Amino acid sequence: MLPLVSVIVPVYNVKPYLREALDSVIHQTYQNLEIILVDDGSTDGSGEICDHYQHKDNRIRVIHQNNKGLSAARNAGLDMMQGEIVAFLDPDDAYFLGFIEKMYRKMHASQADIVICGFHFCYTADRMSMENCRTSYLISDETLTSISALNCLIDSKIADNVWNRLYCSRIFDHLRFPEGHVYEDVLLSPLIFENANTILTISNALIFHRKRPQSITTTNSEKNICDMLYARHMRAKYISSKIPKWFSKDQRQQYNERCLIFYILQYFRLIAVSNASSSKIILRKEISKFRSEIKGYSYKTRLKYHLFMVNPYLCFVLTKIHGFLVRLARRIKTILLFNRDNNQP
Repeated sequence: MLPLVSVIVPVYNVKPYLREALDSVIHQTYQNLEIILVDDGSTDGSGEICDHYQHKDNRIRVIHQNNKGLSAARNAGLDMMQGEIVAFLDPDDAYFLGFIEKMYRKMHASQADIVICGFHFCYTADRMSMENCRTSYLISDETLTSISALNCLIDSKIADNVWNRLYCSRIFDHLRFPEGHVYEDVLLSPLIFENANTILTISNALIFHRKRPQSITTTNSEKNICDMLYARHMRAKYISSKIPKWFSKDQRQQYNERCLIFYILQYFRLIAVSNASSSKIILRKEISKFRSEIKGYSYKTRLKYHLFMVNPYLCFVLTKIHGFLVRLARRIKTILLFNRDNNQP
């Protein structure tokens, strides 16, 4: 018999999207499922939708709890799951109908502990499809050891998401998501990989991932900014603790440089937000801490850093202009190459 797969769906105030997510699970071509819906204190009717689906599909189990956050909701699902394999689905995303079957077959054939697939970004409030996908996150077919997968994670060759994966449940025997923090994936992903022997990445993109302005990580609250900084500090601390056994000093420096660029981009995102002054102060203070190590970064990063420290708004405008000119140059080059190829006899 095929093993039982537990699918854990944390639910909080996602009424417009929830039915699409749940339909994508109950109609999977792989049918031996335990579907755990954790209603984390929803106030918009999402909890009632969970109950409705439970009544029409006996594979669904619903937990209603007071609002404790995404990590606590996932942990509640982990505490009650019975499957040999587990997957997570965010309630505003959707699986392709063959997601679990294809992932399981790959897992079974390779005896991997984790299988990771690609996904499509959709910027829409309507039902997701290939027509409204702007970009895709694609990876190559590889079989990785725990340490090689960790190196890919640290070098940003594998994303920190937990929802585009299938896991052997034993990985979570002694692991739970850190409660009280956003960016919980960044905190937990290295520990998940440490608990695995073999990680398989596949080139198939099997999930629609919705990007929406009201999602947790796109909210410009002071707490979210602090949680982001905390998660990245903990990742840097983790890297340092594994030098030289697993990682190199160069990897740590490259990670810190990527963090600096990310913080500056986050600041740019807040420039037009009227109530984000406290978040901008926190970010600028964090960015200023890179002064002691900026000499080791690339010329482009050093230039952006110094411009930012002189005037963040000037840096923002110049970055926008530079981006426009780069896109324009690429467009002109494409047109010239097209004309050249079509004018050849």
